[in-house]
Amino acid sequence: KQYQASILVESENQTFKKTKKSVGIDLGLKSLTITSDGQKEDILKVDDRLNKKLRIWERKKSRRYENAKKA
Repeated sequence: KQYQASILVESENQTFKKTKKSVGIDLGLKSLTITSDGQKEDILKVDDRLNKKLRIWERKKSRRYENAKKA
């Protein structure tokens, strides 16, 4: 069985007031990004998300391989 879903969402565009503030972003080795505001995005958080997706895909691949051997 195959299912498909299509979702259409309409929304109004929001306009924001222009400010004279700017934010700089630095890409680093210890932290993935550091903004001039001091916010940090650690590499570990991104790495953990990617590793979780990798584990899921490896499990799927393994199951497909095992099922192909049985057929």
